[in-house]
Amino acid sequence: MSADLPEMAGHPVGDKLARQRFMGRTIWVTVPGTYLLLWVAYAMLPPLQGLEETSARLLLAVRWLPVAMIPYAAVCIVILSARFF
Repeated sequence: MSADLPEMAGHPVGDKLARQRFMGRTIWVTVPGTYLLLWVAYAMLPPLQGLEETSARLLLAVRWLPVAMIPYAAVCIVILSARFF
């Protein structure tokens, strides 16, 4: 899909500059908001049983990394298929 389609010129999805301005405006809220949400969750949720030590928490995080990669890999596949096929 090209960003320069004449029929999409007035629509935000078809306007490259509108998308860039939108992303530029929202990044100032999204990034600090994400860190704030993580901090609130860390402060409010009780620790899991058996994960009082830092090494145990890191091991749990490493075990769940493949699950967290599934949405990222799916998006990458969609982008690659849209660009090359």
